[in-house]
Amino acid sequence: MTATTAADLGGPTLPQVRRLVTEVVLVEHAEPVVDRAALLGFVAACFRSAGVRTSDARLTQEVLVLADARGHSSHGVSRLRQYLRLVDSGSVSRRPRVSITARRAALERWDADHALGPAVAHRAMERAIRRARATGIAAVVVHE
Repeated sequence: MTATTAADLGGPTLPQVRRLVTEVVLVEHAEPVVDRAALLGFVAACFRSAGVRTSDARLTQEVLVLADARGHSSHGVSRLRQYLRLVDSGSVSRRPRVSITARRAALERWDADHALGPAVAHRAMERAIRRARATGIAAVVVHE
């Protein structure tokens, strides 16, 4: 039995990881600066290798990279390993089936089927904005 690598699953290859690491530039206070496109690509490759749905991976990678760019590293790419472990363990669904379990004019309740939080939160926010434009106020409650 042979071991499966991230590259076998469409994830980053060792040369790609090396290239990303060499693109790191040290600036004042020795804080690394990584090219945004390179970081997005790396995070996308990691989610792809874990089998996460492309749209969920895209939304989550944007949130993680944006958090770092805005100085909130505790909610940034440092969480990638945790998300990948949760996906691998089955605690987070690779391909969730989000469903609306209750609906009123200005309120919806969703069962997220253990989706990646940033992805489902983004979709819920978009839905709440659309409903608020139609009704004047709205909320989307997400569970699971």
